[in-house]
Amino acid sequence: MKILITPRSFASFSDKPLKMLTERDYKIKRNNTGRPYKKEEMLKLIKDVDG
Repeated sequence: MKILITPRSFASFSDKPLKMLTERDYKIKRNNTGRPYKKEEMLKLIKDVDG
């Protein structure tokens, strides 16, 4: 399963949430842009994820 994580602050205080997902073999795509995704970017990204 592929998961898109859009909040830039996700797991910024602890890596435990990220570890919980990766330990269950979820494929993670994080927002590493340093800014919110633009609408066009989000539309492209959500086509390839399950959640």
